[in-house]
Amino acid sequence: MEWLRQRRALLLGCHGALEVSTYYRACQGCDAHKSFDGHDVGILNFSDKTLVLHEIMYQYLDSMAHSKTTFTGFYFMLQDQYARSGCSELLRSRRVFGYAVQRFIGMLDINYSAGFQCPVCSKISAKDQVVVFDGKTMGIMRKRMLREEENEPAASQGMLQDIKTTEYVLLPCGQSSKGLRRRMREVSDGFVFNADEKRSLLRDLRKVCSPLEEAMEVVLEEAGNGPCPVAYRRFLASISTGYPIPALIPPCLVFPQGGFAQSVIDRVCTPRQKVMVADLSSLAQSWPSCADLIRQKRWSIVPPNFHSLLQKLQDLARIPGTYEDTAQQTCHDLPNEEQYTFMPHHPVCRRRNTYKGDILSKNYSACNKFTSRDRTFSPGVFSCFCPHGICWGLSIMKQYEGPSRAFDILFRRFPEAPGMVIYDNACNLSRYALKREPRHFAKTQFRIDRVH
Repeated sequence: MEWLRQRRALLLGCHGALEVSTYYRACQGCDAHKSFDGHDVGILNFSDKTLVLHEIMYQYLDSMAHSKTTFTGFYFMLQDQYARSGCSELLRSRRVFGYAVQRFIGMLDINYSAGFQCPVCSKISAKDQVVVFDGKTMGIMRKRMLREEENEPAASQGMLQDIKTTEYVLLPCGQSSKGLRRRMREVSDGFVFNADEKRSLLRDLRKVCSPLEEAMEVVLEEAGNGPCPVAYRRFLASISTGYPIPALIPPCLVFPQGGFAQSVIDRVCTPRQKVMVADLSSLAQSWPSCADLIRQKRWSIVPPNFHSLLQKLQDLARIPGTYEDTAQQTCHDLPNEEQYTFMPHHPVCRRRNTYKGDILSKNYSACNKFTSRDRTFSPGVFSCFCPHGICWGLSIMKQYEGPSRAFDILFRRFPEAPGMVIYDNACNLSRYALKREPRHFAKTQFRIDRVH
């Protein structure tokens, strides 16, 4: 078969364009024909009208990899080069050039999954793994995404009942507490209480939480007629809020570790036993407010009035491990969702259950992330990293960022929950996870990075 001339075309190079002719070969047995692809001579035949040298494609990939040049920036630079050559009118539109770059990248023999695996984290156990989440406002046009109907499941049989957060807090919010959280916050803020207010506070604490009442007797007696001593303020403020105690006190403090028969809190609360340096160091890393209290008060032995309070906090921190595991070890395919998520080394290993809280919950705390809706672009990209800077994967967000997105990745793609999760909205993520799958996340620490 001989080459037959087809049409006139443009050959785009780094510094200009040339008018050329494209050819094709007709098949003698049928009506099909083979167009010139140019692969052997370093030319990409994009549409028989536009041919692009491989050199310009490699130049864009190198500038993107080494100097983080965006596609728009490279196109404008190429536009300037064509203008200096006097052929700016020959440069194709940015859209056509972008499609050509995508076609060229698809031709390259690249293992895209190899760069999404950390050689260090892949060899350690789940309890030692650290997962870092972050969202970026790098949206794509909504009209290019799949159209799908968002059908919210109606409240019916088969939904799992959420665990009430009152089971995880020291002072439940409601009529029974009689504003104890507010008064405890005033104590930690340095308000001065008179004798009647102190007696009223201790009386109400005795009805709701007697271990805290025993500790507050020591605090108020030491305060005298003045405000609460500074050494107690941070500790009291942390345990008297609505934040779940299991998220405040990590598992390494409430479960035996390192061959010891007792946990760190059990050893600290042992009568007439001095606080060991190793235990104080563990408290400083995992529960800083408690370690600061012991150091500022210079306690070599924790006072007996605080033993019951620490034991009560430990019991609350152990509650998630007492629930049954509701995880169903079967893969649940979500076709539309999977097309927007790329985590090659963390495939879907279980389905996400349907919880009543996903429909009935109307509570929005001050830590929720609110943002305005853009009708043109999607919210952005939600990425997952390890502490060594390796990106494990990313997901294009169709809805705005929230705890549910991080929960979906952790529960559906990790066979075992990691030991620590770092996220700028970890306060809500911990509450969200412990309400839905307490057993699965019983030994996971949720932390906020210093940048946020």
